[in-house]
Amino acid sequence: MNFEYPLYRGVGKGQRRLAEDYTLGGYTVPKGSLTDGASVPWFLHWYADDDDELEPSATIHDHLYDVQSCTRKEADDIMHALMLYTDVRESKALVVWSTVRAFGWYPWWKNERRKANGQA
Repeated sequence: MNFEYPLYRGVGKGQRRLAEDYTLGGYTVPKGSLTDGASVPWFLHWYADDDDELEPSATIHDHLYDVQSCTRKEADDIMHALMLYTDVRESKALVVWSTVRAFGWYPWWKNERRKANGQA
């Protein structure tokens, strides 16, 4: 598959800021958006570590979780589709998708609360 990786600038504490707009599979994340990349739980590092092949889909996923312009399930399904689009092995994409389905509720909820309190 022919696609570009996002270009970041580090800002500390595992956070990176997009240095330019990033588009993948019809989804665009604006320049300046923050991402922490693929947040893989410690117990899955042996299989799906925070590696480069997950960065493109994780960048889109983080943005969808931040702006909440779709449901959480839709954001997770989009990440899964983008992992397959970027040639992530199907079994790995399924493990990552299952993990965000199981544990993604907390960052989604935190962003929901932040927005409800008027924080951008």
